[in-house]
Amino acid sequence: MHVYYDENREYNEVRLHPYQPNAAEASQAGFVDFKAEPYRIPEVLEDFRPYASEPAVQTFYSMLRWINGPESELESADCLFRGPEQNSSTRTSHHALQAHGRLCLMFRHLPGNCHAESFDWLLTRLGTALNFMDTELVMSEAVIGFSKSRTLFTEISNGTVRADGQFESDRDDPGHGNQVTLWFWAFGDTEAAVFANLDRIFSNIWAACRITSDAITQGNRLAREAASRGA
Repeated sequence: MHVYYDENREYNEVRLHPYQPNAAEASQAGFVDFKAEPYRIPEVLEDFRPYASEPAVQTFYSMLRWINGPESELESADCLFRGPEQNSSTRTSHHALQAHGRLCLMFRHLPGNCHAESFDWLLTRLGTALNFMDTELVMSEAVIGFSKSRTLFTEISNGTVRADGQFESDRDDPGHGNQVTLWFWAFGDTEAAVFANLDRIFSNIWAACRITSDAITQGNRLAREAASRGA
């Protein structure tokens, strides 16, 4: 399938993880830890609820349960969904309709997101896995764009919460890092076709996450073995 890196979609303003809405964003759900509460996925993801009967959305829910489950070295941080609606990406696809959204992913071991080399590995590993997957799914049917989002991981930060509720940290704070953001588009001339392509997108992302998680597990095992030999 068609995968590319999109510099125009990078988030350069630092976002906090875990995210909590401020007073002006009180209608937003805020962060829910799906590792601890996977049963809340269908409840919390309000963008997906109107389409819950679609197999693609059920695939997305299952994927999130796995990503945040005990077998995974990854976790999700944020997602969004819009559609189906009129296709606004006519240079990419000739089809009449599109659905689109995003999914943010990261290492479950938080310091890995704050080390440039390890984060770049995660970004590249996910992109490479997707690039060689489902080659019959052409660009006019589905696209995935990658970007990175600057993030401050408050759980490993030395920062503090000010009296006004804002989180304050130094530029060299150990909690500064990034998350991977996947931007996805599915196209079709009917809603059924859009959701069929969307289901393939989610299945491909899930497969890429399993490949990446397995590589992390293997890397961790090799590191432990090397450390034990050196002890």
